Amino acid sequence: MRRRTLLKSVLYLASVGLALHLILPQLPGIERSLVLISDSSVPLIAAAFFAILASQLCYAELLGRSTAAAAGIVPASKRRRMGLGRWFMLRLTLAEHGAARMLPGGGSSAAAVTYTGLRTRGLRPVRIGLAVATISLLVYGTLGAIFLGSLLYLTLDNALGRATTTAALVVFVLTLGLVLLGYFAYLRPLAAKRLMAGFFYALGRTFRRRSWSRKR
Repeated sequence: MRRRTLLKSVLYLASVGLALHLILPQLPGIERSLVLISDSSVPLIAAAFFAILASQLCYAELLGRSTAAAAGIVPASKRRRMGLGRWFMLRLTLAEHGAARMLPGGGSSAAAVTYTGLRTRGLRPVRIGLAVATISLLVYGTLGAIFLGSLLYLTLDNALGRATTTAALVVFVLTLGLVLLGYFAYLRPLAAKRLMAGFFYALGRTFRRRSWSRKR
């Protein structure tokens, strides 16, 4: 097994080196970027690297805790026994973010990679779907809050034109309405279910009046 592991490691490193040798020269502006990096401040580059590393570690921890909560795994020791430790979550996070940047679809590709990786740990699809939805809501919700806060600041500071200010206010009001609807659905799930059922029934009756029943 040691020889086999060593051979796999050598082949892996060789394939990575070949890929870098073939792909890097094809990236537009790569030489200019390398020149800029070499001329930059070493402490700033190191600080940026550790900031990105800390971000990946935080995301991996959030993903691990969300997955454990969705699967009903509370103790950290049980998470490690099931193969959901911090090292696995960090590797899955790096693979997920790499897929989001390299594959078409962005976040959808990343979610597919996360789902496939968690399936290898024997988790049920429903639990994985809940975990992926939770982490997506937390991440994109945070980004949305930062965006809306910035938009509101620019609007109050009169830094936008009249048309842009109007569009910004419309986006802000619509987003706030969606947040309030989501909170209402959290407080009153049955009422939200009836509301959505009535909406889709009316929508279905609009396009298929004869064959669309309320039960269907």
